[in-house]
Amino acid sequence: MIVRFSRQVLVEWIGKRGQKRLGEKSCLIIGCGALGASSATILVRAGIGDLRIVDRDIVEISDLSRNMLFDETDVTKIMPKPLAAKKKLERINSEVNIESFEDDVNSGNIEKYARGVDIILDGTDNLETRFLINDLSLAEKIPYVFGACVSSQGMVMNIIPGKSPCLRCFIEEVPQYGSLATCETAGILPSIPIVVGAIQANEAIKILINNKRVEKRLIFIDIERNEFSKLRVDRKERCPACRGEYEYLMKRKGTDATILCGRETVQISPVKKMHISLGELAKRLALRGEIVVGKHLIKFAPNKKNEIIFFRDGRALIKGTGDKKFARSLYSKYIGN
Repeated sequence: MIVRFSRQVLVEWIGKRGQKRLGEKSCLIIGCGALGASSATILVRAGIGDLRIVDRDIVEISDLSRNMLFDETDVTKIMPKPLAAKKKLERINSEVNIESFEDDVNSGNIEKYARGVDIILDGTDNLETRFLINDLSLAEKIPYVFGACVSSQGMVMNIIPGKSPCLRCFIEEVPQYGSLATCETAGILPSIPIVVGAIQANEAIKILINNKRVEKRLIFIDIERNEFSKLRVDRKERCPACRGEYEYLMKRKGTDATILCGRETVQISPVKKMHISLGELAKRLALRGEIVVGKHLIKFAPNKKNEIIFFRDGRALIKGTGDKKFARSLYSKYIGN
């Protein structure tokens, strides 16, 4: 261990004591796209003790331009992102205990995945899930490092329960669909998730080893202009989350259909967990369109525009639409209500 981290412990604010403390800490990363994979890689290389990764998606060819963990083999094998990440990260540092979960994080399971962790990092692609993480962070007093990026810009903000403003002090509500720039409308450079993920991981390390220089402001990055700026975010007196009104955690807000960032994709999640026999479903769908059966899922194209990815737990990704009602109708047509 001394040899592996010999350069890192020379950093004045880490040292041997900080390194030992980091090795005793655990982190939950929700979302393992380009952003989550970047922060996960750094934390594993830095020597985090335990890492838990949750993601609902599979590795696709379009991920490879910006995700440093995945390769073409993962695409060919139709690998779930968290499982592919776990395999790669274990080759980097086998001493880190890494858990991977192929699941959609929602109000019914987020407490289970966050149980016992010391910090949560944001690798998600939608504000509903981010607001849910924010609620859980405040309710359970677990620090949360928010991160987001699109085009050549990104943001990072530390949420320290009881000490800092929360995410909803900065963004009050989920904007109307189509009103924000996304990876599909504005694109994304492969470098910006790495920069944002690195800052997230660095802030997480500072929080975990009790460094006094944890950033209190929102960090804004524009790598086209090479600009880094900091924005003061004030706590809002009427912020529902800061007042203990956890609307997303208590299911008063949020839906069972979530529009995913920048991909014209809607995820449908059953209210109650269910188990689907992929073999039986494949037989039913075989004559209805093009179908590819993988070990973990089924890819089904009922028409030229849409593709549906079915998972064993009843979850589905409806691609080619941002319309929740239409997505639900397709799901109901092939799975049922």
